[in-house]
Amino acid sequence: ARTTPSSGMFIWLENDKVDAAELFNTALSKAQVAFLPGFVFSVGPVRLKPNSIRLNFSYCSPENIREGIARLGRLIND
Repeated sequence: ARTTPSSGMFIWLENDKVDAAELFNTALSKAQVAFLPGFVFSVGPVRLKPNSIRLNFSYCSPENIREGIARLGRLIND
């Protein structure tokens, strides 16, 4: 399901095609894109799905956000 953020600094992404921990290293090394795997925000015995990604959009320009999302999308589709 797609959502449009109405406030905040982060957007949550879940994609069944990826393991966020594996994608993290590839995104940094091959595409120079950073994000945080969602599971690092789990507390206690509840574990978030390994396919969750937390994206920050509070610092980058709209152009850099579009480019970063395009790069991340290409990695996910590969």
